[in-house]
Amino acid sequence: MIYPAAAVLLAQVRPSTTTAVEAYAAPDGQAVEITRIVVTNTTNSIAHASMWHDDAGGSTFTADTASHLSFTPIAKDGSTVIEARAIGTGIVLSPGGQIGVKTFTADALTFSFYGILESRAQR
Repeated sequence: MIYPAAAVLLAQVRPSTTTAVEAYAAPDGQAVEITRIVVTNTTNSIAHASMWHDDAGGSTFTADTASHLSFTPIAKDGSTVIEARAIGTGIVLSPGGQIGVKTFTADALTFSFYGILESRAQR
C-alpha cells in the first residue's frame, strides 16, 4: 500500500489580484520538498489557476522562465489536491527556489503548500 508523504504547512496564500505572484520560496541555504498542494475555491463559481516552479529564484513567472502547471477548473466550493505518493516524489525546490501562482478571479482561490524542509542534522 502507498501512503501519502508526511508534511507540515509551509505557506498559505489567497491572491487578491489576477497577476502571477510568489506563493512560497524555499529558505536560503535550505532545499524543500513540496509534498502536497491543496487549492480551494471559496466562491460560488468555477475558478481557474496556474502555477509555476521556478528554481532560478526570479520573480517573473512566465512560460519562458519556469516550469508551468495549469489546473483543471476547480468547482465552486471545491478543492483540487496535488499530492506526492511518497517522500522523494514531490516537487523539490532548491534553496531560494519559488512557487508562483496566478488565479483568473481575484480572491477566489486559497493555495496551501505542505512539505518537508531539508534536514540540518549533524552527521
